[in-house]
Amino acid sequence: MVQGRVTPAVSDEIMRRGAAALRQHRANRALYDMRRARMAVPTLSLITRARFADDLGIPKSTRVALLCAVRTPHYELLDTLARNQGHTHQIFTDGAAALAWLRAE
Repeated sequence: MVQGRVTPAVSDEIMRRGAAALRQHRANRALYDMRRARMAVPTLSLITRARFADDLGIPKSTRVALLCAVRTPHYELLDTLARNQGHTHQIFTDGAAALAWLRAE
């Protein structure tokens, strides 16, 4: 679970740790629980997030569920950018729905 203020540097670290965990566990699904996070990433910085996932070697086929307290324009844009880059990405406000999506084939 991510808590507190999320700056671009914190966002980068979250993604690095996530990529490392995916490799370590040979996983192809990830859940980022952002319900207690306060996003402080400028809108223009979001554009680099999907490219950064590519740089970290996260396969586009990896199912990534982003669980947030409220669907904000910030999260909607992040989701759209990730999908436009070809990533399998979905945002949720319901934990059970996020887990069900991750478990789906």
